[in-house]
Amino acid sequence: MKTTRLRFALPALLAAVAVAAPAQDAANIAMKADVAAQVTDARKANATAMQQYTWDQRTEMLEDGVVKDTRVQMVNWVNGQYQKSLVSDTGPSMPRFGLRKRIAEKKKKEMQEYLSGLKTLLDQYTMGTTQAVFDFMMKASVGAPDAQGLVAMSGGSVVSPGDSLTIWTNLASKKTQKIFVGTTYQGDPITLTATFNTLSTGLNYMNYADIQVPAKQLEVQVSNFNYNRNN
Repeated sequence: MKTTRLRFALPALLAAVAVAAPAQDAANIAMKADVAAQVTDARKANATAMQQYTWDQRTEMLEDGVVKDTRVQMVNWVNGQYQKSLVSDTGPSMPRFGLRKRIAEKKKKEMQEYLSGLKTLLDQYTMGTTQAVFDFMMKASVGAPDAQGLVAMSGGSVVSPGDSLTIWTNLASKKTQKIFVGTTYQGDPITLTATFNTLSTGLNYMNYADIQVPAKQLEVQVSNFNYNRNN
């Protein structure tokens, strides 16, 4: 599965919502609108900084708990877009002839289409616009800092009715540490859990994501690592 990293980098000041008054008065709304704008600006700055890096991405697809395909790709920014170069692929060998080959090819195509559509859905939870961030903040609940200094912001019906999104932010660094998405795709319950790291340069990136589709006994794990700044 050619799963790109999901860009959930929460910017500085998102944790400021934790101190907002619960009443949705004019001042509170104005404050959230301002924070949403700063969120978007910080995310754009982080995305621009990421263009200066090259890294490795490992994608593993599991069926019924068994790894069926492992792909490692090098990712870098070329001519205005991210380019992936295959480093290794240890997927299962395909039948070479006859009916078995056609069945295997059909199954592979169906899986690729399913995963592509799933990725498109999950990408929407990045909340790529100021309006999307503001809408989420208006209806999200904010918990108190936990023992690790993480503040959880949770909301529902973010992309589709009945879904849920929770974002954990470190109060000290103002960086995203973890996200959780619970939603459905083609009638199947889906969960996404992702964790984040921050480089010494300040770049915030998703280091691991786990996508589970229990109805299909399907799991996809994505790891990003070996970040190197281009010369």
